[in-house]
Amino acid sequence: MNGSFEQRKTAFANAILQLKDEQVLMRLQEALGMELQMAESHNASNPMSMDEFQAMLDQSEADIRAGRCISAEALKKEIAAW
Repeated sequence: MNGSFEQRKTAFANAILQLKDEQVLMRLQEALGMELQMAESHNASNPMSMDEFQAMLDQSEADIRAGRCISAEALKKEIAAW
């Protein structure tokens, strides 16, 4: 990735501010929430319990069944259109 960490954060924030599609925003919020949750677990040197892991799997499967997911290729196309 090009640019400093701060530059990338600013560029990402600006891209979010330019969004016109609420569905894209919702997916980004969900992805960020999951990443922050995982980072918190790793930063605390506290591995995920089997119950937490199973809950995450269950939620992912529910999201798939409810159609709250898209392919990586479709996401790349959406991002390219920003």
